[in-house]
Amino acid sequence: MVIVLWGTDGEATLQPAKVNLFIIKFSRSEACDKALEEGPWHIQNQPLILRKWEPRMTKLQFDMSKIPIYWIQLENVPLELFTRKGLSYIASAVGRAFYMDWNS
Repeated sequence: MVIVLWGTDGEATLQPAKVNLFIIKFSRSEACDKALEEGPWHIQNQPLILRKWEPRMTKLQFDMSKIPIYWIQLENVPLELFTRKGLSYIASAVGRAFYMDWNS
């Protein structure tokens, strides 16, 4: 499913490492860059967290206590909160908002 998501057309192989942890090997650096840069990715509404392998990396551990959120969608916002200040207040429950898309 991941390979279809990225459209790598045979340029990536997926190997299980642990429960819910996989190693993805790319045959071309461009395919790897695309996967890393064009996210965030989700599969069946679950976030897919990617990390590029680095030399001397000995453990496949991730600190899941802090994950950047790049986009949230707010629904059923009361009209009295549909202002910059009101939406910032709502978004502050998740973290600090950097940008609001007023067109959507």
